[in-house]
Amino acid sequence: MKIQKIFMNNTQACADSFRKVYEIKGRYINDHCFISHCNEMHLFYIDGETGKGCYDIGNEVIIGHAVSKDLISWEEKQPALVYDQSLYFEERGIFAPYVYEKEGRFYMFYSSHNLSKAQYMCLAFSDNLYDWQRYEKNPLFIPSSDWALWNESIPCSCRDPHIFYDEDKNKYISLWVADIKENKKLSCIAASVSKNLLSWQEAGPVLIRKHSFYESIICKTESPCLVKKNNLYYLFYRHGSGTKYCISDSYTDFTYCDSYYLGPSHASEIFLFNNQWYISSCSRLVSDLEHKTDRSTGLYLARLSWEGLHPEICSF
Repeated sequence: MKIQKIFMNNTQACADSFRKVYEIKGRYINDHCFISHCNEMHLFYIDGETGKGCYDIGNEVIIGHAVSKDLISWEEKQPALVYDQSLYFEERGIFAPYVYEKEGRFYMFYSSHNLSKAQYMCLAFSDNLYDWQRYEKNPLFIPSSDWALWNESIPCSCRDPHIFYDEDKNKYISLWVADIKENKKLSCIAASVSKNLLSWQEAGPVLIRKHSFYESIICKTESPCLVKKNNLYYLFYRHGSGTKYCISDSYTDFTYCDSYYLGPSHASEIFLFNNQWYISSCSRLVSDLEHKTDRSTGLYLARLSWEGLHPEICSF
Protein backbone atom coordinates (compact mmCIF):
# COMPACT_ATOMS: atom_id res chain seq x y z
CA MET A 1 0.00 0.00 0.00
CA LYS A 2 2.84 2.39 0.84
CA ILE A 3 4.48 1.72 -2.53
CA GLN A 4 1.16 2.29 -4.30
CA LYS A 5 0.66 5.59 -2.46
CA ILE A 6 4.14 6.77 -3.43
CA PHE A 7 3.46 5.80 -7.05
CA MET A 8 0.14 7.68 -7.12
CA ASN A 9 1.72 10.76 -5.53
CA ASN A 10 4.49 10.70 -8.13
CA THR A 11 1.90 10.19 -10.88
CA GLN A 12 -0.06 13.24 -9.76
CA ALA A 13 3.09 15.34 -9.49
CA CYS A 14 4.05 14.31 -13.02
CA ALA A 15 0.55 15.02 -14.32
CA ASP A 16 0.66 18.49 -12.73
CA SER A 17 3.65 19.28 -14.95
CA PHE A 18 1.37 19.19 -18.00
CA ARG A 19 -0.53 22.23 -19.20
CA LYS A 20 -3.69 22.09 -21.26
CA VAL A 21 -3.00 24.19 -24.35
CA TYR A 22 -5.75 23.34 -26.83
CA GLU A 23 -9.37 22.26 -26.53
CA ILE A 24 -12.52 22.54 -28.62
CA LYS A 25 -15.88 22.67 -26.87
CA GLY A 26 -17.81 19.46 -27.34
CA ARG A 27 -14.85 17.75 -29.03
CA TYR A 28 -11.85 15.74 -27.88
CA ILE A 29 -8.36 15.27 -29.26
CA ASN A 30 -6.81 11.82 -29.47
CA ASP A 31 -3.71 10.47 -31.28
CA HIS A 32 -1.87 13.33 -32.94
CA CYS A 33 1.39 14.59 -34.43
CA PHE A 34 3.36 17.81 -34.79
CA ILE A 35 5.34 19.26 -37.66
CA SER A 36 7.20 22.58 -37.68
CA HIS A 37 7.04 24.71 -40.82
CA CYS A 38 7.77 28.41 -41.47
CA ASN A 39 8.19 29.23 -37.76
CA GLU A 40 4.85 27.65 -36.89
CA MET A 41 3.96 24.35 -35.29
CA HIS A 42 1.18 22.42 -37.00
CA LEU A 43 -0.90 19.92 -35.05
CA PHE A 44 -2.84 17.13 -36.77
CA TYR A 45 -5.10 14.98 -34.63
CA ILE A 46 -8.06 12.67 -34.27
CA ASP A 47 -11.12 14.90 -33.88
CA GLY A 48 -13.93 13.22 -31.99
CA GLU A 49 -17.23 14.11 -30.34
CA THR A 50 -17.11 14.14 -26.53
CA GLY A 51 -18.96 11.20 -25.04
CA LYS A 52 -18.49 8.94 -28.05
CA GLY A 53 -15.89 6.26 -28.76
CA CYS A 54 -13.61 5.26 -31.59
CA TYR A 55 -16.01 2.60 -32.89
CA ASP A 56 -19.18 4.71 -32.80
CA ILE A 57 -20.42 5.16 -36.35
CA GLY A 58 -19.84 8.74 -37.49
CA ASN A 59 -17.22 9.49 -34.83
CA GLU A 60 -13.44 9.79 -35.30
CA VAL A 61 -13.96 10.44 -38.97
CA ILE A 62 -12.00 13.73 -39.09
CA ILE A 63 -8.29 14.56 -39.02
CA GLY A 64 -8.22 17.97 -37.36
CA HIS A 65 -5.64 20.71 -37.87
CA ALA A 66 -4.44 23.57 -35.65
CA VAL A 67 -1.47 25.99 -35.79
CA SER A 68 0.61 27.76 -33.14
CA LYS A 69 3.68 29.98 -33.00
CA ASP A 70 4.44 29.35 -29.32
CA LEU A 71 2.76 26.00 -28.38
CA ILE A 72 0.45 27.90 -26.02
CA SER A 73 -2.05 29.68 -28.28
CA TRP A 74 -3.52 27.46 -30.99
CA GLU A 75 -5.73 28.44 -33.92
CA GLU A 76 -8.13 25.82 -35.24
CA LYS A 77 -8.04 25.34 -39.01
CA GLN A 78 -10.29 23.51 -41.42
CA PRO A 79 -10.07 19.71 -41.14
CA ALA A 80 -7.18 18.19 -43.04
CA LEU A 81 -9.15 15.08 -44.03
CA VAL A 82 -12.66 13.68 -43.61
CA TYR A 83 -13.33 10.00 -44.14
CA ASP A 84 -14.69 8.74 -47.43
CA GLN A 85 -17.33 6.07 -46.80
CA SER A 86 -17.17 4.99 -50.43
CA LEU A 87 -13.70 3.55 -49.77
CA TYR A 88 -13.98 0.06 -48.27
CA PHE A 89 -11.01 0.71 -45.97
CA GLU A 90 -12.47 3.99 -44.60
CA GLU A 91 -16.04 2.83 -43.95
CA ARG A 92 -15.80 3.35 -40.19
CA GLY A 93 -13.33 6.22 -39.98
CA ILE A 94 -9.78 7.60 -40.16
CA PHE A 95 -7.38 8.29 -37.31
CA ALA A 96 -3.81 8.56 -35.93
CA PRO A 97 -2.09 10.89 -38.44
CA TYR A 98 1.65 11.37 -38.79
CA VAL A 99 3.01 14.06 -41.14
CA TYR A 100 6.49 14.03 -42.65
CA GLU A 101 8.11 16.52 -45.03
CA LYS A 102 10.31 15.46 -47.93
CA GLU A 103 11.68 17.92 -50.48
CA GLY A 104 8.93 20.47 -49.87
CA ARG A 105 6.07 17.97 -50.05
CA PHE A 106 4.14 16.74 -47.02
CA TYR A 107 3.17 13.12 -46.53
CA MET A 108 0.38 12.31 -44.09
CA PHE A 109 0.34 8.70 -43.00
CA TYR A 110 -2.88 7.75 -41.28
CA SER A 111 -4.88 4.72 -40.18
CA SER A 112 -8.35 3.72 -41.30
CA HIS A 113 -10.76 0.90 -40.59
CA ASN A 114 -13.67 -0.85 -42.24
CA LEU A 115 -17.01 -1.78 -40.70
CA SER A 116 -15.47 -4.99 -39.32
CA LYS A 117 -12.85 -2.85 -37.48
CA ALA A 118 -9.95 -4.16 -39.53
CA GLN A 119 -7.31 -1.43 -39.79
CA TYR A 120 -5.29 -0.26 -42.80
CA MET A 121 -2.36 2.09 -43.38
CA CYS A 122 -3.07 5.01 -45.74
CA LEU A 123 -1.36 8.07 -47.19
CA ALA A 124 -2.28 11.59 -48.32
CA PHE A 125 -0.20 14.43 -49.83
CA SER A 126 -0.06 18.20 -49.51
CA ASP A 127 2.11 21.03 -50.75
CA ASN A 128 1.02 23.51 -48.07
CA LEU A 129 -0.25 21.49 -45.03
CA TYR A 130 -3.79 22.72 -45.69
CA ASP A 131 -4.99 20.98 -48.86
CA TRP A 132 -4.65 17.20 -48.84
CA GLN A 133 -5.13 14.59 -51.55
CA ARG A 134 -5.31 10.84 -50.94
CA TYR A 135 -2.78 8.51 -52.50
CA GLU A 136 -4.45 6.74 -55.41
CA LYS A 137 -2.94 3.40 -54.36
CA ASN A 138 -4.36 3.34 -50.82
CA PRO A 139 -4.31 1.34 -48.67
CA LEU A 140 -0.57 1.71 -48.46
CA PHE A 141 -0.04 -1.64 -46.72
CA ILE A 142 -1.50 -4.17 -44.30
CA PRO A 143 0.38 -6.56 -41.98
CA SER A 144 1.83 -9.81 -43.25
CA SER A 145 -0.17 -12.94 -42.44
CA ASP A 146 3.11 -14.75 -41.67
CA TRP A 147 3.25 -13.36 -38.14
CA ALA A 148 0.48 -10.78 -37.67
CA LEU A 149 -3.11 -11.34 -36.62
CA TRP A 150 -4.88 -9.48 -39.42
CA ASN A 151 -8.03 -10.29 -41.36
CA GLU A 152 -10.38 -7.87 -43.10
CA SER A 153 -13.40 -9.49 -41.41
CA ILE A 154 -12.29 -9.11 -37.75
CA PRO A 155 -11.05 -6.32 -35.45
CA CYS A 156 -7.26 -6.17 -35.90
CA SER A 157 -4.45 -3.65 -35.73
CA CYS A 158 -2.50 -1.72 -38.36
CA ARG A 159 -2.30 1.77 -36.93
CA ASP A 160 -0.41 4.62 -35.21
CA PRO A 161 2.25 5.32 -37.88
CA HIS A 162 5.49 7.09 -37.04
CA ILE A 163 8.15 7.93 -39.66
CA PHE A 164 11.88 8.04 -38.96
CA TYR A 165 14.61 8.84 -41.50
CA ASP A 166 17.89 6.94 -41.29
CA GLU A 167 20.43 9.41 -42.68
CA ASP A 168 23.28 6.89 -42.71
CA LYS A 169 21.39 4.36 -44.86
CA ASN A 170 19.21 6.88 -46.71
CA LYS A 171 15.99 5.04 -45.95
CA TYR A 172 12.73 5.69 -44.13
CA ILE A 173 11.39 3.59 -41.28
CA SER A 174 7.67 3.40 -40.56
CA LEU A 175 6.79 2.18 -37.08
CA TRP A 176 3.23 1.01 -36.51
CA VAL A 177 1.08 -1.12 -34.21
CA ALA A 178 0.13 -4.73 -34.95
CA ASP A 179 -1.17 -7.87 -33.21
CA ILE A 180 0.74 -11.15 -32.93
CA LYS A 181 -0.94 -14.17 -34.55
CA GLU A 182 0.63 -16.87 -32.38
CA ASN A 183 -0.53 -15.34 -29.10
CA LYS A 184 -3.52 -13.02 -28.81
CA LYS A 185 -2.14 -11.65 -25.55
CA LEU A 186 0.84 -10.17 -27.40
CA SER A 187 1.01 -6.97 -29.42
CA CYS A 188 3.89 -5.21 -31.03
CA ILE A 189 5.47 -2.20 -32.65
CA ALA A 190 6.34 -3.31 -36.18
CA ALA A 191 8.49 -1.67 -38.83
CA SER A 192 8.44 -1.22 -42.59
CA VAL A 193 11.25 0.22 -44.70
CA SER A 194 11.12 2.48 -47.77
CA LYS A 195 13.40 4.47 -50.05
CA ASN A 196 10.66 6.80 -51.31
CA LEU A 197 7.83 6.84 -48.69
CA LEU A 198 5.54 5.11 -51.21
CA SER A 199 6.75 1.52 -51.58
CA TRP A 200 7.24 -0.25 -48.27
CA GLN A 201 8.92 -3.52 -47.35
CA GLU A 202 7.85 -5.04 -44.06
CA ALA A 203 10.63 -5.75 -41.54
CA GLY A 204 8.42 -7.27 -38.85
CA PRO A 205 8.15 -6.55 -35.10
CA VAL A 206 10.83 -4.48 -33.37
CA LEU A 207 9.15 -4.52 -29.93
CA ILE A 208 6.83 -7.26 -28.61
CA ARG A 209 5.06 -6.98 -25.27
CA LYS A 210 2.29 -8.76 -23.42
CA HIS A 211 -0.94 -6.83 -23.03
CA SER A 212 -0.51 -4.87 -19.82
CA PHE A 213 -2.81 -6.73 -17.39
CA TYR A 214 -1.06 -5.82 -14.15
CA GLU A 215 -1.30 -2.07 -14.34
CA SER A 216 -4.25 0.30 -14.25
CA ILE A 217 -5.74 -0.79 -17.57
CA ILE A 218 -5.37 -3.65 -20.05
CA CYS A 219 -3.49 -2.10 -22.92
CA LYS A 220 -1.63 -3.10 -26.07
CA THR A 221 1.57 -1.46 -27.18
CA GLU A 222 0.50 1.76 -28.92
CA SER A 223 1.63 5.16 -30.20
CA PRO A 224 5.30 4.57 -31.11
CA CYS A 225 7.67 7.53 -31.27
CA LEU A 226 11.32 6.99 -32.23
CA VAL A 227 14.00 9.54 -31.33
CA LYS A 228 17.74 9.39 -31.97
CA LYS A 229 19.85 11.18 -29.37
CA ASN A 230 23.59 10.89 -28.71
CA ASN A 231 23.80 7.94 -31.11
CA LEU A 232 21.20 5.99 -29.14
CA TYR A 233 17.66 5.17 -30.23
CA TYR A 234 14.75 5.81 -27.88
CA LEU A 235 11.48 4.06 -28.63
CA PHE A 236 8.64 5.70 -26.69
CA TYR A 237 5.31 3.88 -26.62
CA ARG A 238 1.99 3.75 -24.80
CA HIS A 239 1.44 0.71 -22.56
CA GLY A 240 -0.36 0.06 -19.28
CA SER A 241 -0.16 3.01 -16.88
CA GLY A 242 1.28 5.49 -19.35
CA THR A 243 4.25 6.18 -21.60
CA LYS A 244 7.29 3.90 -21.49
CA TYR A 245 10.52 3.80 -23.45
CA CYS A 246 13.37 1.48 -24.42
CA ILE A 247 16.93 2.44 -25.32
CA SER A 248 19.02 0.67 -27.94
CA ASP A 249 22.02 1.25 -30.18
CA SER A 250 19.86 0.00 -33.08
CA TYR A 251 16.28 0.76 -34.06
CA THR A 252 15.75 -2.74 -35.47
CA ASP A 253 15.09 -4.61 -32.21
CA PHE A 254 13.90 -3.36 -28.82
CA THR A 255 12.13 -6.54 -27.68
CA TYR A 256 14.81 -7.61 -25.21
CA CYS A 257 15.63 -4.09 -24.05
CA ASP A 258 14.53 -2.90 -20.62
CA SER A 259 11.41 -0.75 -20.49
CA TYR A 260 11.43 2.44 -18.43
CA TYR A 261 8.35 4.27 -17.18
CA LEU A 262 8.32 7.93 -18.23
CA GLY A 263 4.93 9.15 -17.01
CA PRO A 264 1.13 8.80 -17.13
CA SER A 265 0.67 10.55 -20.49
CA HIS A 266 -1.47 9.17 -23.32
CA ALA A 267 -0.58 8.81 -27.05
CA SER A 268 2.47 11.01 -26.46
CA GLU A 269 4.66 12.64 -29.06
CA ILE A 270 8.19 13.61 -28.03
CA PHE A 271 9.53 16.50 -30.11
CA LEU A 272 11.92 19.45 -30.28
CA PHE A 273 10.72 23.04 -30.61
CA ASN A 274 13.11 25.99 -30.35
CA ASN A 275 15.81 23.68 -28.94
CA GLN A 276 13.57 22.47 -26.10
CA TRP A 277 12.23 18.92 -25.75
CA TYR A 278 8.49 18.50 -25.17
CA ILE A 279 6.06 15.67 -24.50
CA SER A 280 2.34 15.71 -25.26
CA SER A 281 -0.74 13.98 -23.87
CA CYS A 282 -4.38 14.02 -24.95
CA SER A 283 -7.94 12.70 -24.68
CA ARG A 284 -8.13 12.31 -20.88
CA LEU A 285 -6.91 13.92 -17.69
CA VAL A 286 -3.20 13.14 -17.56
CA SER A 287 -3.45 11.58 -14.08
CA ASP A 288 -6.34 9.30 -15.08
CA LEU A 289 -4.51 5.98 -15.34
CA GLU A 290 -7.76 4.01 -15.64
CA HIS A 291 -9.00 6.14 -18.55
CA LYS A 292 -12.28 7.03 -16.82
CA THR A 293 -12.14 10.46 -18.52
CA ASP A 294 -11.16 9.06 -21.92
CA ARG A 295 -12.28 11.01 -24.99
CA SER A 296 -13.33 14.05 -23.01
CA THR A 297 -10.62 16.68 -23.34
CA GLY A 298 -7.91 18.25 -25.48
CA LEU A 299 -4.13 18.55 -25.81
CA TYR A 300 -1.63 18.83 -22.94
CA LEU A 301 2.08 19.64 -23.09
CA ALA A 302 5.00 19.36 -20.68
CA ARG A 303 8.72 19.93 -21.07
CA LEU A 304 11.33 17.20 -20.99
CA SER A 305 14.60 17.61 -19.12
CA TRP A 306 17.00 15.41 -21.08
CA GLU A 307 20.57 16.13 -20.11
CA GLY A 308 21.68 12.58 -19.35
CA LEU A 309 20.66 9.12 -20.48
CA HIS A 310 17.09 9.26 -19.22
CA PRO A 311 14.50 12.00 -19.94
CA GLU A 312 12.34 13.40 -17.15
CA ILE A 313 9.03 15.24 -17.41
CA CYS A 314 9.04 18.78 -15.98
CA SER A 315 6.66 21.73 -15.87
CA PHE A 316 5.59 23.42 -19.09
